[in-house]
Amino acid sequence: MTTESPRGDILIVDDEEDILTFLSAVLTDEGFPVRTARNGREALNAVRESPPALMILDLMMPGINGIEVLEALRSGQFDHAPPVLVLSAKSSHKDILEALELGARDFVPKPFDLDDLLLRVRVWMDRAGAIETSPTTLKVYTLAPFRVLLGDELLMDDHSGDQRSRLILKYLVTHPNQQIDREQLLYLVWPDYDPAIAGQQLDERIDQMGQLFRHDLPEHQYLVRDGSSIMLDPDMDYWCDADEFEAQVRLAQQAQEAGEMDAALGTFLNALSLYKEDYLHENLYDDWPSERRERLRELWISALFRSGAITADRCEFSDSIRFMKRVLDADPYRENAYQALMLYLTRAGRRSEAIQLYRYAERLFAQHLAAQPAPSTRMLYEKILKGEAG
Repeated sequence: MTTESPRGDILIVDDEEDILTFLSAVLTDEGFPVRTARNGREALNAVRESPPALMILDLMMPGINGIEVLEALRSGQFDHAPPVLVLSAKSSHKDILEALELGARDFVPKPFDLDDLLLRVRVWMDRAGAIETSPTTLKVYTLAPFRVLLGDELLMDDHSGDQRSRLILKYLVTHPNQQIDREQLLYLVWPDYDPAIAGQQLDERIDQMGQLFRHDLPEHQYLVRDGSSIMLDPDMDYWCDADEFEAQVRLAQQAQEAGEMDAALGTFLNALSLYKEDYLHENLYDDWPSERRERLRELWISALFRSGAITADRCEFSDSIRFMKRVLDADPYRENAYQALMLYLTRAGRRSEAIQLYRYAERLFAQHLAAQPAPSTRMLYEKILKGEAG
């Protein structure tokens, strides 16, 4: 079955001639225009000449390797850096995270399942390509230092622009697809002002943001006023990292529940790469973002647990251990993370560390919670002592 030809083409970068020939034939049959490059230098030249809609990139290549290609793409020397799907046999947890942190959108390990690869290619051609290339996309980052971009142009961050305008936008982003009553915004931003003066201030800032977001694109509307309410335009060209994180975690959970563990782990790692800090960390002491912040944080911790379980099933215990340590760094009182970490340490042949971890948790809980670990944790500890766990 073929797909409708998308805007732009796919650049396949690999030094293995068999891979280039096979993927070119398959993707062409699926209706995708294809170009190829046999090393990193050819790939970067191809991007300079005509940026593809998607790059499928191998990591292990002579000369300029895949990691160096990713570094070059994020350096700012390219007007339009394409989204990258890494396809590589170099696929340890460290390799995957390094690629994602350098800007890769997805990671598929070799040997690969063709149906899985085609699914991801379709997803990124439909979604990621538009996000990267459209100059009209309003992009809002809330799980990293707050910033707002129109296309690739920075419009606002926590160190620029008007503080009250930022607060208004953050509130609207936190309540997407909801009409927000003007009174809510007035109380949030100007609680001590005269209502008439506050209302005038609100209108001025909404006008200013509308002009900022429209820029030289007056046909695009991002903020909508309807009587006494204000909202983000639900039909606008819009992307938010928190929304993308939630969508990626849901996709990963579905893949895991369907038994597609490679796809699940890759998607979990892609989601985890988006979560650099808690939601709107700069507004940590405000009440209004707390509900969404806690929901996203629990989803992040769930993704870490699920990734730990998948890697443990593959006997990649060093990865499982790192996932659980990230949970405990974020929440040192989460007892099921201690249990999982003790078990992974034991299975990795690090029994003494598992014993010390339990004793640390015992002291921590007694000192700060006036409690002892649960009986199930104590039972696991005793099994580890006896050499019966693992």
